[in-house]
Amino acid sequence: MSKDERQHARSAVVKVQTESVTEKRAVVLDLPAIKDQQPLPPATEVLERPARRTFTAEFKRRIVEEAAAAKEPGAIGALLRRHGLYSSHLTKWREQYQAGALSGLSPRKRGPKVSPKNPLMERVAQLEREKTKLEKRLAQAATIIEFQKKISEILGIPLSQPSSDGDD
Repeated sequence: MSKDERQHARSAVVKVQTESVTEKRAVVLDLPAIKDQQPLPPATEVLERPARRTFTAEFKRRIVEEAAAAKEPGAIGALLRRHGLYSSHLTKWREQYQAGALSGLSPRKRGPKVSPKNPLMERVAQLEREKTKLEKRLAQAATIIEFQKKISEILGIPLSQPSSDGDD
């Protein structure tokens, strides 16, 4: 098979979506496909991470109260199955309910706790930016002065010395 024929055969395999490996081979070799072979396994798919379920405080309160009102055996299990909940949900919600009714059942924000901002931090950041800018300007001025010294040495021009009479 020449290079062009192989390239054409590869593109034909990509374009034709078939059910079995032998059908793909048949397309490449231009042979009649054999239909009674094993089908290809389904393509594996990586799903997004499932979203974490959140429950409103009202829903939690209602479930806790329904569980408390349940009198017959198996009623709580049926309640949990009906809503797709685990017994650990109910246990935790009961503790929260006893701690403070609706406020205890409200969902808590996950992750690190945000500390209050220090009002001086903004000023500190501004001063640090200003300091960095001034350091860059100082480095640039020092480079210019060094360049001027070298040019004056090359040209033989004496540099004027700063007077030390104290009037800065």
